[in-house]
Amino acid sequence: MNYASRVRRLQGEIKQPLLITNLINIRYLTGFTGSSAFLYLVPDGGTFLTDGRYGEVASGIVSDLPGIELDVYTSGLLDHLATAIGSASQVGLEATNVTWDFVHTLRDKTTAKLTATTGVVEAHRRVKDADEVEALRRAASAGDLAFSELDGLLMASLTE
Repeated sequence: MNYASRVRRLQGEIKQPLLITNLINIRYLTGFTGSSAFLYLVPDGGTFLTDGRYGEVASGIVSDLPGIELDVYTSGLLDHLATAIGSASQVGLEATNVTWDFVHTLRDKTTAKLTATTGVVEAHRRVKDADEVEALRRAASAGDLAFSELDGLLMASLTE
């Protein structure tokens, strides 16, 4: 998958910085499969944040994403997020994936206005790129082949 092109396409469409917290969306955009990650995107760059368990893996992922910096934290996640946000005046948060406590705690640590967004990354996920279409074709072909073998397997195991 061409993750860099996915990130660039999203960066070209966002009107304000966006903090992506949904791990499914982060996997779609970067290929990261760990259990702790945040992706802060601005039109010309951003920051990928993860905890110390995933620093090495994240380093390889981020090296393929132009303009994205890596921040590996061991404590103080919200402080690291506030540093990434910096002097942004407004930041979009994935409303369906953050808690009330997260929003209020982050609001106390930054001067940015935090706004709810919905479906920003999901809209991109709905439209399949050429790599995804090819992967779906290969998967369907493998499924077809497996089902074509079932008749022979079932007939061989029939008994009276």
